[in-house]
Amino acid sequence: MNKTLLTISAMLISLNIFAQTNDVEKAIIKPSFSIEAGYSGQLLSKGVAYTGGYARYIGLNLHSPEENNFIPVDLYGSGTIITDNTDSFWSVGAGKSLSLNGSDKYALRLDGVVTTRRTDLNVPQNSELAGTVGLVTPWVMPYVSYTHDWRIEQNGLTFGLTKEYSLELKGDEWFKFTPNISYHMFEDYKSVDIGARLALTKWQIQPFVAAKYIDNSFDVQNFNFAAAELDGDLVWSGGLAISF
Repeated sequence: MNKTLLTISAMLISLNIFAQTNDVEKAIIKPSFSIEAGYSGQLLSKGVAYTGGYARYIGLNLHSPEENNFIPVDLYGSGTIITDNTDSFWSVGAGKSLSLNGSDKYALRLDGVVTTRRTDLNVPQNSELAGTVGLVTPWVMPYVSYTHDWRIEQNGLTFGLTKEYSLELKGDEWFKFTPNISYHMFEDYKSVDIGARLALTKWQIQPFVAAKYIDNSFDVQNFNFAAAELDGDLVWSGGLAISF
């Protein structure tokens, strides 16, 4: 797990060094790093539950904007560690926004992410590659994603709508509100996922709360890569994040 995090960090740091030494006049945007600690009713991914109940977790997020990087794409990585056991999820990805007709409001967003699960529990360890295409607009971003998991032998599509909104008070940003609606169609289950996250972003320490309504057809009798079937369940989570 530590090796995975070090690999993500080294990749981002190396690309930042390349960017700064190859183009010293380029404006460098500071990379972002955040840590969050929280409590969740379920750890969810692709519309299914992986913890089978309430869990405490620690989340790590790294992001290096394309302006920093030798290759002009956004680079990012993340990790989620379940503190009650040895379960964790790790991701690295790259993305690019392509302006439509030179517009600063409309763009095609392309992302590719590799995610792996590391656990000592007696369950399958996911390893997946996902590609997403989204349409950025001022109001909402519709997207479609294809996922191939070669360890649990699942392939599927996700159709969704999302958008991050900044909420201001007297000209200063105080909150970020991020709703999301998605429908997952995989080989052995389908799932509806409706949720939102609200974070207080005025200060460096940022409390947040999130809620999701999940209705899936996962069959726990025949498959064990997820922990439970969620039949119209409401899942809450909350915690504190620190951004650097």
